[in-house]
Amino acid sequence: MILLKEKNVFVITGPCGVGKSTASRRLAQTLDKSCHINANLIYEMVVGRYLFPWQEVLKYIVLMADENTVRMRDGKRPPQEVMGDRAIEVFNEFKDKKN
Repeated sequence: MILLKEKNVFVITGPCGVGKSTASRRLAQTLDKSCHINANLIYEMVVGRYLFPWQEVLKYIVLMADENTVRMRDGKRPPQEVMGDRAIEVFNEFKDKKN
């Protein structure tokens, strides 16, 4: 796989419940010299206007699932993390941008 021979940074995004955390962890476990960076750290870098050291090798990935999957996975979250209707609003925002 060519991605294994290049320097890459993957930003994996999408609405809740589509498998971002699972895919990110598996990707980090698959690649040599890799890590899984929490989105909160990236948010702090953006807000603080820090430069991303990986800007030139950035790969942007959007994961999607169907609405029923998003609802099902959201319902399995701990009660304090359930997004409810907001999960579907975010899902629709991503879906609208895709089209």
